[in-house]
Amino acid sequence: MLSEEKRLAEFVDHYRPFLVEIRRRIGQVGAAFAGGFVIGVAFHRKIIVSLIAVFNFENVNVVVTSPYQFVNLAINLGLFLGIVFAFPLLIFHLITFVRPAVTQREFKTIKQLFPLSILLFMIGSAFGVWMEQVIVSLYARTSLEYSVSNIWDIQAFLSQMIFMAAIMGIIFQLPIILTTLIKANLVSIELLVAKRRVFYLFLIVFAILLPSTDILSLMLIISPLLLLFEGTIFLNR
Repeated sequence: MLSEEKRLAEFVDHYRPFLVEIRRRIGQVGAAFAGGFVIGVAFHRKIIVSLIAVFNFENVNVVVTSPYQFVNLAINLGLFLGIVFAFPLLIFHLITFVRPAVTQREFKTIKQLFPLSILLFMIGSAFGVWMEQVIVSLYARTSLEYSVSNIWDIQAFLSQMIFMAAIMGIIFQLPIILTTLIKANLVSIELLVAKRRVFYLFLIVFAILLPSTDILSLMLIISPLLLLFEGTIFLNR
């Protein structure tokens, strides 16, 4: 019994610096997330007003069905901004953490991918907002053609938009993930080309499993996924 306790104590002492470093990095990412969350909650009114102004709500009645909806929206905004604030720091810590395990050439490649990852996240989030704007405009016009009134729940609409912005930002990391696997010799270009149909099927199934509400949203999600996949193959040849 004492021998086992001694071995456990030695194990903890040996990996203590590693565990302390992990805790420090997680704490920094958590602090960044908390900061974004607080800002989102504190300024949710201004953010919501700005988001509504982006969309054309002509001939659409946006309604509140519960006094608690703005509380839920404030929390959703806080969560989204928390992800936005924490994401760059998380990527940075992942890069520095894997530094000892990779070669100088591989580490250089990873560092070059870091700003591209941030840029792709921003583009993906903007694409998610644009996608929702297209759907709003199309469905609003279609409803008018059928002489049907548009009455939309503000929480359901804005929550869907925030979710889509976040999920598209993450989806646009596909080139970063594939390039990292290619540079690490875990996946080859030849394999991606040879199994293109299999990867297409996987990406389509992934898009279907997302909580998109209609076929148009699904098509708008699948299209950039396939383009990002093909673009990654082209740029890594």
